[in-house]
Amino acid sequence: MPFVFLLGLGYLVFEVYLVVQVVDRFGVFAFLLEVAASALLGGVVLLKSPFHNLSELVSERLNPLSWAEGVFLRSVGGVLLLLPGVLCDIFGLLLLLVASVRKKEPPLDPDGPEIIDVEVSDKKK
Repeated sequence: MPFVFLLGLGYLVFEVYLVVQVVDRFGVFAFLLEVAASALLGGVVLLKSPFHNLSELVSERLNPLSWAEGVFLRSVGGVLLLLPGVLCDIFGLLLLLVASVRKKEPPLDPDGPEIIDVEVSDKKK
């Protein structure tokens, strides 16, 4: 438990340091504009329905694990973008980038040949 507390405290200290550096370098207005833009982007990502291809998932044309992974990455990335701070925005954008460039599995072909796995034994009776 103390490790988690120290990790959280270290994160907060580093976040405050980054905010001070960004405000010092670019100004308060630019920082507030960045916070507002990232919150807007996070809200759009969260409000955009991840269930737009739910009918394809139900009809077994999509891999459920791949679909869930994409929804999870986009959701966590959107939440991190909603939180104010520089480090949260960096992590949120990285998660959205990973969600958008990850290898998407091709849809399953319902009309394709059905593969039956069998085992043949060559025992002579």
